[in-house]
Amino acid sequence: MWHYYDGPGWGWAWGLLTFLFWAAIIGLIVWSVLRLSRATAAGGPVQATRPPFPQHAGAREILDRRYAAGEIDAAAYDEMRGRLEGSRTGDGSPPAAT
Repeated sequence: MWHYYDGPGWGWAWGLLTFLFWAAIIGLIVWSVLRLSRATAAGGPVQATRPPFPQHAGAREILDRRYAAGEIDAAAYDEMRGRLEGSRTGDGSPPAAT
């Protein structure tokens, strides 16, 4: 009874655009889920939260790695190494203050 004239039949174009929009949204969701699941299984983003040194690494090993990576200079390395070696005197006394 109340028919509104919409022009020369462009309704199919809006239908196609709506379909393409929703197909792109669903495709992005599927792609994101697959990418995240593969990255997590391969150890991707989880590695960023791990500590930079293994849990079993000793203080001397960590110090050596920091020196090798250039994070500390030779003077700081020698001072820290001396503290570490001085703290293992075996008699229970604290290391000598410098």
